[in-house]
Amino acid sequence: MDQGRMTSGALAGFGATIPMTMSMALLKRFPERDPTPIPPKRVAREMVRKVDVAPSPKGLKQAIFTYTTHFGFGAAAGVLYALVVRRPENHPAWKGLGFGLGVWATSYMGWIPALGILPSPSHETKQHLASQVLSHVVWGTVLGTISASLTSQKKKAHT
Repeated sequence: MDQGRMTSGALAGFGATIPMTMSMALLKRFPERDPTPIPPKRVAREMVRKVDVAPSPKGLKQAIFTYTTHFGFGAAAGVLYALVVRRPENHPAWKGLGFGLGVWATSYMGWIPALGILPSPSHETKQHLASQVLSHVVWGTVLGTISASLTSQKKKAHT
């Protein structure tokens, strides 16, 4: 695998996490305010609690840990996208959207409840579940678009 392609995937995944996080924050407010913390905060808090190697971080330390793990996961998933998606410049939004939904399903219906970090989606409110899914649609669509743009730029640079 081309190192440049993996780097592009990481950049695309990291970049796509910005609008995803913004959409999570906005969607918590509609149609009514959802008091549940956004998933990255809940996942980070529960991961620390499960590992129990140090006191749980609070305040700024908690926020730094939450967003470091959230953006790191987004970048890592972007590398995976670069590894599995062929021709990312063809139908980028659709490919990214499908990948984003796959990341949501694998995470929230797979490893997260399996490790006891959060309950399965069937235990979430409809509003919270919709927020999670839509945020991953945003992430995936932006991931696909950024990835396609970076791939096109790289191809132009080599011609």
